[in-house]
Amino acid sequence: MQADGTVTVPVGGLRGQFSCQLTGLIITDGHGDQAVYGSSLGAPDIDATLTNIPDTVLPTVDAVTVTPGTVAANDTQTWIKLTIDLSASTAGVNGLDLYLVDASGHVDSIQSGGVSTTFSGPLDEYFTLPQGTAPGTYTIGFTLQDQGYKTVSYGLPGSGSQPMPGGPVTLRVTDPATAR
Repeated sequence: MQADGTVTVPVGGLRGQFSCQLTGLIITDGHGDQAVYGSSLGAPDIDATLTNIPDTVLPTVDAVTVTPGTVAANDTQTWIKLTIDLSASTAGVNGLDLYLVDASGHVDSIQSGGVSTTFSGPLDEYFTLPQGTAPGTYTIGFTLQDQGYKTVSYGLPGSGSQPMPGGPVTLRVTDPATAR
């Protein structure tokens, strides 16, 4: 509870559901005491409607780094850390598809899936070099998905992708014989 008496409660809803009637609420304070509100709990009606905020702002990427920046082609055990600094996401990023792009613009998927929901700040993702990756210099591209199922891409070929802030993020894959 805030000093002014307001309470902030995270609420989940169904996709496409724009509002809901609040019929019951239990608030437990730091001492374990509870206050009960709402007709579904036998208390007076709350007379409140919750309305969602439209997801109008796509996630913005401020900076991206990769470490280490060089890996031997036969090294599929080293964890490579990609850090994406996010801002301005109204729905929070919860999905990431990660790609390697070779010098000719060919795109290979590294991994995809869910990530810890991040509204702003660093999003760290770890991956290993895919088996059979040839020596060369690759750029890293990705697609972010927010909780509202909106997507934005960075560093991928084509006009639908945003440029990587600060320029391309590269991963150098060396010949195993010269990596030592």
